[in-house]
Amino acid sequence: MTLEAAQKKAQHYFDGDVLEATLEKDDGVVYWEIEGHQKHQKMQVKIDATTGEVVDTELDD
Repeated sequence: MTLEAAQKKAQHYFDGDVLEATLEKDDGVVYWEIEGHQKHQKMQVKIDATTGEVVDTELDD
């Protein structure tokens, strides 16, 4: 999955612009970690870079 495709998919979960996008690896799984804002809070969306599946979302306080 390209960075652009991951950012587009992640933006379904937050209303602001992408703040940061990084390619990470955890337990052998490569994923995109995309950060943005959702109602003045930071939102993180993790997307499997191989399958394109959203594996986690987290809203920070």
